[in-house]
Order: sequence, then C-alpha cells, then structure tokens
Amino acid sequence: MAPNHWIPFTEAEVEAKERFASHFMTDFIQGKIKTTASDDLFSSPALRSAVNSPSLRGLGGVNSPSLRGVGGGKISPAYLQAQGIKTDNLILTTNFLPYNPNLKANSRELRKAGNLSEALLWKELSAANFLGYSFYRQKPILNYIADFYCKELNLVIEIDGNTHDTEEQIAYDKERDRQMQVLGLTIIRIRDEKVKKDMPNVLREIAHIITPPTPLKEGELNCEAVEIKTNERKLEFSAEATAVFDAGRELWRYYHAQKFAWDGNYNANASLYDIREHFQGRNDKGRMNPKSSDEKYTELIGNLRDQLKILAEKIAPKVYEYGFLKE
Repeated sequence: MAPNHWIPFTEAEVEAKERFASHFMTDFIQGKIKTTASDDLFSSPALRSAVNSPSLRGLGGVNSPSLRGVGGGKISPAYLQAQGIKTDNLILTTNFLPYNPNLKANSRELRKAGNLSEALLWKELSAANFLGYSFYRQKPILNYIADFYCKELNLVIEIDGNTHDTEEQIAYDKERDRQMQVLGLTIIRIRDEKVKKDMPNVLREIAHIITPPTPLKEGELNCEAVEIKTNERKLEFSAEATAVFDAGRELWRYYHAQKFAWDGNYNANASLYDIREHFQGRNDKGRMNPKSSDEKYTELIGNLRDQLKILAEKIAPKVYEYGFLKE
C-alpha cells in the first residue's frame, strides 16, 4: 500500500506528531517537482523515490532484529514443550517454522474454498507483493493454519468473523496467538466485516504495523517551518483556492491535536476520509455516521465544505469550457 502523497501541508503547519510518509504534494506546491500538462505525476522520480524509500520497506518496523523470532537454526522440541506446545506431530527443520504435516491437505482445501474476506485481502497482499513483501495463504504453523503469513516479517494476519466472538473461541484464539508468539511471530487480527467494507483502512493498518512512522524529535517542527528555497517557481493560487487550503489546514490541525491512545489509532498520514471516519465513527453495519458529536469538528468540516463549494462555483465555467462536463 502506497503512502498518502496528497497532504498539502507540512508537519509543522498541522502540528503532526510524526513525520509524513511523503512530502510529494508540498514539494509540488513549492515548485520542487517540475511537471508539464503532459507529464504523468505517478512517473515522477520524486514519487517513485517516496514509494521505494527504505522507510517504507520494513526497516525498523516488524522486520527488526528484535522481532525476528527465536533466532537462526532449528528450534528444539524441548524448547517448545517448555512453552506448553505439543510437538508429537511437528516437523522441525532449520529453514521452516515448525508445522504439522497432517494439516497440509486441509490447508490446500482452505485455499481452494476461501471465503470472501480472505479472497479480497489476498488479492491486495499478493498484488505485486504488498510493500515489497511476499505472503503465503493458509500456512500451517505449529498445529494451526494461519490465514496469511509473511516469512520476511515473521507476521501472521488472521481474519475473524462472528464465530470468533464466543468465549470458547476467544480463549482458543488467545492460546493460539500465544503459541505463535513463542516463535517470535507478530499476529494481526482483523474483523471480517472490516475487510469487506473498509479495505483502504485495513491495508493502512497493516502498513502502519509493518512500517511504523518515525516520531518527530523535539525542535524538528520549527526546522520544518523554514521556507524551502528553490529555483523553481511556486504555484500561485486564487483567493478561493487559498481559502480551501486555510480551512483544510485548520481541520487537519484539529485532528492532530486529539489525544490518541497511541495504540495504532493515530494516523499521521490521515486523509480527509480518515479524519471524517475518526470523528464520525461507524454504525453497527459498518457505514460511516453522517454526523459527529464533536462541535468543533462539525464547525471545521462545515467551513471546508463551504469553501469548496465557493471554489467549485469559481471554476465551473472553465470545467464546461474545456469540455470536462457538458451543459
């Protein structure tokens, strides 16, 4: 999953607590990225560099030495038994995690049958390698079968439907997770309905765990605020467009000022959709609520919509003149 390249503000402007994964839009506005009407922005060297930067490829995240399991070499049966893991049917080798070969046939059947949510997530994880990593589907590990597994990251992803909500199943999943964690695996559990209805945020959460953002150090915000000097000409905006930027900046600043629990809910690279979801929440059917109980947010989002409406009226004649829309 690519980072959000379209935040038109710097960390300093919105008082973000972490670095943004990309500064493509602010660099573009500053005139640091040269383009013409015929250029494809997605082929820009700056954008390619942002997507392929080391910070987006697991360095310092799940793929860190401290999370790479119990070390190289074969894991001994005695070690697993000491952790309360049954080893009677397990194959232990140097190159693979311990697994029960009796689960292989079941694993193949699960791959063929696959439910909808698993098929949807697999499509994303297997598409040109998610963030540069390869995933396996229905992978036998110990005496269990993991929905998705990445060897490079020592990462397991499980999709949980309503059947996982019973007390018995919750206890079973907890013990299963514990045993996999003995091997140094990180386990992510995602709700079935979220995969079906909110895939962008599912991928964002997985990416956030794989590549945690680098927190800004004290004093760095002031450094970011210094005007960037460039030989390229900065973009100039009309009063209406500037008003949209100003309204958006206040909304983004209010989002970043919230007191997050630091349990993964803070998204430094939040889009407008993410901010709306944060304040408006979702109903029991997984749909975003139309309103928020936060009066300040309601005021700010209302102002942004008003300014966007004014800008739309301003550019409407050109939209028809250039033939993008017909009268």
